[in-house]
Amino acid sequence: MDNLWSAYAFPLVVIFAQILAVALPVAISVAFLVYFERKVMAAMTLRRGPNVVGPGGLLQSFADFLIIFFNVSIIPT
Repeated sequence: MDNLWSAYAFPLVVIFAQILAVALPVAISVAFLVYFERKVMAAMTLRRGPNVVGPGGLLQSFADFLIIFFNVSIIPT
């Protein structure tokens, strides 16, 4: 059992942690960049920014992702 941990499980856990260490900050950075871009565009057009979802609009990007992800195309027969 010790050989299984040292040969397969531990390297798999390390690889997974390395992937998360890169992917999570990138995803969070993209979400904040989209947020700031929306705020700048709102200021340029003299309107309110994305303040509908979450505190200060921080969850708007995730709401947009869910809308796009679950969007179902209806094709008439």
